[in-house]
Amino acid sequence: MIQTLIALALALDALIAGRPAIAVDPTKAALYQAADDLAPIFEEMGYPYIEPVITFENLGARGRGAVYIPYWQVNHYCGHRIAIGMQYRYPNYELYGTPDILATLAHEMAHTYQGVLCERKVSTVEEDATVMGLVAMEAAGYDDALLWQLRELMILRALDEDCSDRAWMDKLSKQARDIYGDTSCLEATGRRAYTQAILTIMDDDDGIVDPPAGPEMDVSALQEMLKP
Repeated sequence: MIQTLIALALALDALIAGRPAIAVDPTKAALYQAADDLAPIFEEMGYPYIEPVITFENLGARGRGAVYIPYWQVNHYCGHRIAIGMQYRYPNYELYGTPDILATLAHEMAHTYQGVLCERKVSTVEEDATVMGLVAMEAAGYDDALLWQLRELMILRALDEDCSDRAWMDKLSKQARDIYGDTSCLEATGRRAYTQAILTIMDDDDGIVDPPAGPEMDVSALQEMLKP
């Protein structure tokens, strides 16, 4: 499995490096437009429409996104207020202007559609949100953001599987090395709840993922992209 993950990480990185560079506008207007594009996909999955409220907030050096659960309501859904890390707006941030901000938005939007899973802290809440976000980006044609997140998930999962041997990382593009080169083993392990989504998609037999609470998802298109 580790060799498959590494091969896919390198292949996705090469694919990203070979595509025309794009600059994603890190503004509320751009994010609301993206949310309008993604919302119908979540509705097609079988979820009722939820109108998000998107803000930029300080979530710490590593915090990219979050969804807030209203503390005054019992058994409330995951909430519709999406916070995107303020650092995305800073030109000196390594992910500034990259499709990563759209991948973060898709993931956090998925949380808003998960019902009470956030509050109940279901063990697969992050894994399921990651799968939902990937499916939504693929269906909406957000190829750059999709490839960007798939690459990250592959790199982090490969590091999680074997953090001792990093020689393969020298083969990544400079952009990827600048972003992931200093990733610690602890960080890679800490993202396991997210990167497990990759194994869930790759190991599925019929192309349909059935989350513990929510409609099943067709991941066959993602499986085609992840064939070694």
